[in-house]
Amino acid sequence: MLAWRFGLAALALAGRFAAQRRWPTTSGTLPSDTVTFGVLVLGTILLVGALCFLPAPALGPIAEWLQ
Repeated sequence: MLAWRFGLAALALAGRFAAQRRWPTTSGTLPSDTVTFGVLVLGTILLVGALCFLPAPALGPIAEWLQ
């Protein structure tokens, strides 16, 4: 029941975004079909992954040293 409620909210949000009018491309727009966008997305994924994974291996030796 909970998944259906949030799934319905996601569909409603997607419908609102789809109904918006398109804005013209300006110099401040970051197109999503360039290498720069791909590098930024990949860098963000790697950074978040490292921040999620690296604290555990780093805390193991620290915890052993404190004992």
